[in-house]
Amino acid sequence: MSIILLFMKRRTLISAFIGLVLLLTCIATSLALDGATGPGASAEVNASNAAATSMMDMEEITLPHGTATAFRVTAANGAPFAIFVRAPKGLIVCGTFDLEALEARGVAAASVKGIKTIEEALATQVNGVTQQARDLGIEPDMPVEEALAKLI
Repeated sequence: MSIILLFMKRRTLISAFIGLVLLLTCIATSLALDGATGPGASAEVNASNAAATSMMDMEEITLPHGTATAFRVTAANGAPFAIFVRAPKGLIVCGTFDLEALEARGVAAASVKGIKTIEEALATQVNGVTQQARDLGIEPDMPVEEALAKLI
């Protein structure tokens, strides 16, 4: 039993670490783009920002009741690593994220499977949900755009 608990704690720590890395990547990229892409920025700085943004795409999604921000993080070889959409009330996440860990932290989240782009994430159906998402009316097999509307 203690081995199972240790495994679960490690899994939760790994999920938290991945989330922290994604958050720091988002913040660093945002700061780099805000501070170094103006008219006075050097070509070298703009080139390094272009390389940094190729590892993470960010897109604003506008729906009738508000907006959300979608992120696509890729590995060094260009393969998708994580895709998630951040809305005011919660997240839409790819299979990289652990729904149990998000639920334990009180996060309303819905997961999707088999996606490689933000567009695919928005065009598919919800695969799994946390209890907090279920409390907002989000259910498995619901279209992601409908679930996202409930998170805004």
